[in-house]
Order: sequence, then C-alpha cells, then structure tokens
Amino acid sequence: MSASKIHYRKEGRQQHTGSQRYVCRACNKAFSINTDPAKGQNKRDINGIIFRLLVNKMPLLRICEVADISMPTLYKKIDFFYEQCRLFAGAQERRLTDLRINRLQISVDRQEYMLNWTDTNDKRNSRIHALGSADNRTGFVFGMHLNIDPDAKKTDIEAAAKACGDYEKRPAFREHARYWLEPDYEQSRQRKRKPAGENKKLLDSIDESYEDTDLRDDVESFEMMTSTVKLPASGVLLHGEYTMYGHFLFLKKLLPNIEKIRFYIEKESGIRAACLAAFQDDIWRKRCDAFYVKINKEMTIAQKNVAMAKGRRELDEFRRTDTKLEELSDYSLRAFMLEEALNTGAFHLSATYLDKWYLYPAPSKNEPEKAVSWLTDLGDNAYSNFHLAKLMLRASLHGIDRFFMQVRRRISLLERPIKTSSSTGRTWYGYSPYCPDHVVKVLEMLRVYHNYVHATAGVKRRKLKEGETKRKPGEVKKTFTTPAMRIGLMPGKLALDEIFAFAPE
Repeated sequence: MSASKIHYRKEGRQQHTGSQRYVCRACNKAFSINTDPAKGQNKRDINGIIFRLLVNKMPLLRICEVADISMPTLYKKIDFFYEQCRLFAGAQERRLTDLRINRLQISVDRQEYMLNWTDTNDKRNSRIHALGSADNRTGFVFGMHLNIDPDAKKTDIEAAAKACGDYEKRPAFREHARYWLEPDYEQSRQRKRKPAGENKKLLDSIDESYEDTDLRDDVESFEMMTSTVKLPASGVLLHGEYTMYGHFLFLKKLLPNIEKIRFYIEKESGIRAACLAAFQDDIWRKRCDAFYVKINKEMTIAQKNVAMAKGRRELDEFRRTDTKLEELSDYSLRAFMLEEALNTGAFHLSATYLDKWYLYPAPSKNEPEKAVSWLTDLGDNAYSNFHLAKLMLRASLHGIDRFFMQVRRRISLLERPIKTSSSTGRTWYGYSPYCPDHVVKVLEMLRVYHNYVHATAGVKRRKLKEGETKRKPGEVKKTFTTPAMRIGLMPGKLALDEIFAFAPE
C-alpha cells in the first residue's frame, strides 16, 4: 500500500464540482482536491475556438468581438491556455530522455520581436529575442527561449545591483550578471559598430560578420542598443548569451540517449560557443557535430531565380564530366560536388577564426545561396570526405525557419512591423504587445499547437520489391501527422480538449 493510501482513503466526489473527496484515517476529517484544471473558466465550451483564433492571427480585440467576451476574460483564458500547454508539454517531453532515436538534425536560430512603446513622449521600441531549435526531419520544436524574465521587477533588480556593488564590477563578477543593468545599456550605446550593408555577396557578408564580432567587447554578446531602443517597461531583459547557454544545456539534458546529434546553427559566435560548451563531451566522443550555416536571406525573387538557374547549370556541367554520373540523382551529384571541394581544398577561409566555408552546390529556392562550415573538426580524420560531404549536404535551417515563419503568419502579436514616416528607426507595431509576458505565453501556445495538434500532409510510400522499378497507381498514400507523431512521442494527433483537461499526476 502506498504512503497516501495508508493515511487517507477516497470517499466519492463533490456533487457540483466533481472534485475527489478524501478522508483522513487518523482524524476522520474530509477534504477535497480539485482535479479539474478548467475550474473557474467561464464559457469553457468556447476555449477551443478562442485558442485556434489566437494561433491563426486573429487580433485580440477581434477575438473578444467574435467570442463575445471581455478583454480581462480573454487574458484569463490566455493564462489558462499557457499553463495547460506548459504542464502538458513538460509531461510529454520528459519522455524524450528515454527515447532511442538514431539521428537528430537540429537547426538553431534566433528571431527578434518588438514591444510597443507605452509612453507617447518616449517612442523608443524594446527588442527581445527568442532562441529556437527544431529537428529538420520531423519539424519538432524543442524550445523557444526568450531573453527576458517577465516576473522580475526592474526597480528591484537595479536596487539590489547597486546595494551589492555590481555597478563597479566587471560583468563576469557581478551577482546580477545575467540582467541588463542601466550601465550596460549606456555602454552598449557607445560601442562601435559597422554600418549595415545591402545586397552583399554571401562570402562577403560572412567576412563582415567576423569583422563585426571582432568589434565586440565580448564576442558572445550580439545585442546592440541604439538611441531608438530602450529596455522593456516591464520584466527585466537578460543578456542573450545567458539564454543561449541555457537553451543548449536544456537540450543536453533533454536528449541524453540520441545516438548522433548534428547541429546546424546560424552564423553567430554566441550560439557557437554555447553549443560547443554544452556538448563538449559528446563532441569528443563523436556523438555530436556542429555546423555553421549561412544563408543569403536578403535576395529578391528575381535574384533567387537567377541563383537557381546558375546552380542548375553547374549541376548539369558536373554531370557531363563523367558518364558514370549521368544516371545519378541531383542529391548524389551534390554529394560528389561537395566531396570534390573537400578533396581539392576549394573553401573560403575566415581571417580570424580560420573557419573553412564551403559553398553549397545548387541549393533550393528556399535557401538559394548557402555556405557551410564544419565547427567540430578535431583533426583526427574521423570522417571520410564523402561522409563529411553528406553531412554538409543536410545542412539547413529549414526546421526552425519554418516555425519562425509560422510565428509571423499565425500570431498577430508578433507579426512583422508596419513602417511609419515618424523618426528614423522607430516603428509602430499595429498589433504588437506592450508586455513581454504575453510574448512568452503565445510562443509556448503556438509551439504546443505546432508539435501536437496541427497535422501536416505527407506521403507514405511502399518500399520497392526486388526487380520493381516503380510503384503502381494508388500505392502512394497521403498521410497527416504531427511533429510529435513523427519523432515518436505521440501515437496520433491530439485534440485541444485533451490539453485543456490535462492534469499532472
């Protein structure tokens, strides 16, 4: 008998609330425990439609109008949705520690959001960043972590920092080193920075990013405050490098039994340092590899089409160099082209860090100009050039970029800005939030919806038997699966009501 059964016994349920009733075996006093997570939720029958409206870019005021509820009621429901999503995701994703998965190809990047000003006399925006990671194969998003502590109070942190002498100490020796203090903000505004360039070639932009890193006092700190940016009015901003290290240590704890992990990360020295530090032991044991991926995201449609045509010509020219290559697929050709570049040393060398960058042959239209650098080369020739070429061939940020696109398209609070003709660099965001707490909540809601509820179309192909060259009509079936199903966490698509009713044991 468990300890709880020794001291208590069950005795029915409450008539009106349905809560479980217990009786103490020692004193015979009865009490009840609420087992309904939605207790106190008015109009709970419309929770599902309100949730779907929130993750389908409906502005908050319009949701109140459609659902016939007040704004305070909507905020209460958002709090309830967030808490249930957090509890449900936590319970499910702890099981990732026990899953035996052969390979994960995890893309990592960050996305910036703006908060509206709260004072018309001070129209400076506040910037916050989210670092996200997703599996490229299944689309499962492991986390979206923001560099903000929404529960901390700026006045309390500043007062505590002054009291303990943090203002006079170097950042690494402060008690409150993770927070952006007023001296940090003023110092960052005076920091030298390179002017932003436009329409640069990919390799030139890579060199420029290294030069920009060298100008930093701390190479891992990417945040730059300007005269048009201020610290958030509520909550306390965290230095981005703390969020990065926390994110990778979170992944390290979450994925202990994965046979091989390949990280494909955006070109950012802070992300690189956090990844290599958190997975140092796994890198030495050849369980983990990391690659920089740099993509030219500033290209117009016309430039993308030109790049695609150029890549196709290069692919066809390489195919004609040997008759043995004529029957190979484009994927195999790219692998051989990368192998040839590795064999001949056809790379672009960064001046300061000596990173070797290889141009990706004939990339897709989503990533029309791309370069890759292997960050975990230990010099022991553990991989053949052909094997390394295949790893580089998988280099992509499409897993996390696809989710970032969903954030912009599905969350009205986080849509891209509407430019105005006011002061330079100041932007009004029509539907953007004033409070960073709302950003934390809607991001987690969308992540859970994306991972467990929203099923996307795919195809299931029967394996070809020996001697078969193609499948018969009708043998390719369309399937609808969620990222949680594809990664092995869930057997099927989840209903929102199951999340709303979830109660941890």
